[in-house]
Amino acid sequence: DETKRMLTEYQSLQTQNDALKVYTAQMKTLVADQEKAMEDLRATITRAGDSRRSVMPLAREMVAALRQFVLNDMPFQREKRLKTVDELQSMLSDADVPAVTKFQRILEAYELERNYGRTVRVWRGKVNQDSDRLVEFLQVGRNVFINSDLDRGHAMFWDRDENAWRPLDKDYQRSLQRAFRVARRSAVPELLVFPVKAPQPQEQ
Repeated sequence: DETKRMLTEYQSLQTQNDALKVYTAQMKTLVADQEKAMEDLRATITRAGDSRRSVMPLAREMVAALRQFVLNDMPFQREKRLKTVDELQSMLSDADVPAVTKFQRILEAYELERNYGRTVRVWRGKVNQDSDRLVEFLQVGRNVFINSDLDRGHAMFWDRDENAWRPLDKDYQRSLQRAFRVARRSAVPELLVFPVKAPQPQEQ
């Protein structure tokens, strides 16, 4: 029955939209907190000057927090992002690099991570180093992360709850095709429906 099918699609779309609203609100709060923290940090650096004793513990704490964030986040380009963290960690031990420069580079890494949540990107690669399967990855901010065979015959999405790849239902095939075209800027952006789950608040 066409009416029933349209109602089901509408309800599914509404559910996804509600989840995205919750997630967007959480991200806005997170971004605001990050911006305030960065402003406070800049003020601290200005007051402290190049005093290693006063600011270096904070630098180490920020790098450790960044590493944990990457490990807990969707695994898009995780090796590249962890390499950045490793380079920051090594830099902290370099006495020839001024403390102000160290903080500037840490802030740049934080800004890069924040920008990942605003981008739509497509790239080719392997799901893991032990796999010979070449796929195309689709990243929509921190909302959607998908890998698909090049012929779009099989696709998987990153399940936040399971912390693992799950098969993408064939019902999302049209959205998948459109999403890849939008990401390549060969199609006009539109509302796409995917199995997005709003992050759950962490227990205090």
